[in-house]
Parts: sequence; C-alpha cells; structure tokens
Amino acid sequence: PVELRIVLRKRQAIAQIKKASRFYPLDQSAMIMDSLPEAAFLALPVISGLEDKIKEPKPGHSYNVKELNNILELVRLKNESPLLGRYNLVRIDFSKGGLASLFILDGAIDTAPARKKDVPRPLVEVKFDPEKPVETIKVLTLLLSKRGLSLENLEYIDLKNPNSPVLLEKKEKAKN
Repeated sequence: PVELRIVLRKRQAIAQIKKASRFYPLDQSAMIMDSLPEAAFLALPVISGLEDKIKEPKPGHSYNVKELNNILELVRLKNESPLLGRYNLVRIDFSKGGLASLFILDGAIDTAPARKKDVPRPLVEVKFDPEKPVETIKVLTLLLSKRGLSLENLEYIDLKNPNSPVLLEKKEKAKN
C-alpha cells in the first residue's frame, strides 16, 4: 500500500469488574485501565459472576473472555442507542449458572450524596442470552419504546428468547 492510516482513540472506561472487594475499570477492548476518580466508578455498570475467568486483574492487561467481550459489546450498543440513553446500566450479573441478567434504571446515577427527599427509582432486571448482545439491545429498545420508555410497574423483562420476550408487571397492592 502507498498509504498508511492510523486511528487514535482515547481509551474510555465503559464498565467495571469487581474482584476481592476492588473495582477495575474496563475499556471496550476488555483491557483493564489504570485507576479512575472514585466518582467515575458510580456511573459504570458492574460486571459480576466472571471472577473465576479473570484470575488476577492487572492494569494494561486485556482479557479475551467470550462472555466479557459479549457484555462489553452489549454495553457499547446500549451506550450508542439514542432511545436507551436515558437508562443507566447498573449491574450485569452472570452468577446464576449460565444465565445472565442486567439491571437498569431510568435516569443517570447521581454522584452527589443522596438526599432524604429523593424518591427511589425502580431497578428493573432484564434476563438475557449473553450470546446475543445485539438482539438483546434491539428487542429491549423496541419493548421500551412501545411502553412509552417507562420502567414504571415493571418487575422484570425476560429476553432470553428475543423472538418471544416477556414483561412481568408488578401487581397492585390490595387496599384495605
């Protein structure tokens, strides 16, 4: 070739893993980044349940773990989706033996100290197939847009089969 193109991108943390009570920020390529300010960690989803596959996290080391790469793809797609921008991914959990769940809430996480007046927002569990990050984000976007982008009264969303998603709504408490 007569031309060489080099693309430089600033590394940015998009998620974090927890190992032995310590958090490690990850970039899109599954590389552990050097430490970040503590406030930055509050906005990053925590990936749990992969501790046995990531023995000793080290800054600058990249991990080629299929589940981790799929999850980072899912986080990237969620972050790029204009309709899902209002939701915050809080946690992604693999600890249920092959099953995966992600937890979302409506709105950004406030890094300021909580005030007593703050109303807790619903945290909704989304069960999904970790082998299908693209389908998961597409179906989640479609379901939430059909609901008017509201998480209100949702117990959980089951996307393990993207062709047949399930929404479970909370039952109204009986008034005496």
